[in-house]
Amino acid sequence: MKRFRKGDLAVTVNSRAPLLNNGHIVRIVEVAGPVPEYKVEFGYYVERIDGRRFVFIRGPDGEPVVPRAREVLAHHWQLRPLAKNGPGATARRARRKIPQTA
Repeated sequence: MKRFRKGDLAVTVNSRAPLLNNGHIVRIVEVAGPVPEYKVEFGYYVERIDGRRFVFIRGPDGEPVVPRAREVLAHHWQLRPLAKNGPGATARRARRKIPQTA
């Protein structure tokens, strides 16, 4: 289930408040994993890279909440990788293409 690592960048999607929260580039601050008390099957703590706070989020009961911290908990389905391949993918691809000489 783990798709991101700490420090990875992602784009927010599938928000319950799409006009306010979709399309932001965020950094993964912490991999939270399952958080049953917030009804999160697998989540990540994220922060916007522009330094701004999210305007509001939905709490565990579905009610709008103004977040007090810059970091918010996001469901795994609310994040998409910013790049198709993670950091270092280009170097791994390049190593595979080097022809072997005997």
